[in-house]
Amino acid sequence: MTENPYSPPAEEGRPDALAAPVAGQVHWFSPVQVGICTFFGGPLAGTALLWLNVRAARWQRQTEIFLGLLVLVAVVIISFVLPSNGSVGLGAVGAFSLHSLAKLQLASFLREQPRPHARRGWIQLGVVLAAIAGTLLVAGLAGAILGFVAPGLVRD
Repeated sequence: MTENPYSPPAEEGRPDALAAPVAGQVHWFSPVQVGICTFFGGPLAGTALLWLNVRAARWQRQTEIFLGLLVLVAVVIISFVLPSNGSVGLGAVGAFSLHSLAKLQLASFLREQPRPHARRGWIQLGVVLAAIAGTLLVAGLAGAILGFVAPGLVRD
């Protein structure tokens, strides 16, 4: 039989996107980097760094991401309940919790592979600034919607 000209190329030359990464080529955000970025950018920034770690390791599991989003939701709910001056330590609590998640993530990675390279550069700053901008955008939109729907709820 003749070969189909529309068939995909042979599998031996294609890198598999879900294959395990080559040892020593994984670039990872350390728990300290995740904690510092979470403190300055909020739980959204720390969760984004955990997600980037999962992508770098090419893992299928998403446990740390879901726990990071849970921390994000918990911080938002607690910030609504606490008085305005009572939420000073909330950033430290979020940073500590996501730092702990990053340590667990690194420990589970080290069981499978050798120590990854630490990520360097300006990626962390970009993630922090994007998280701050996203948070301000969501807060501004929520304030505008509440001001339009229920003007008595928004303080001047």
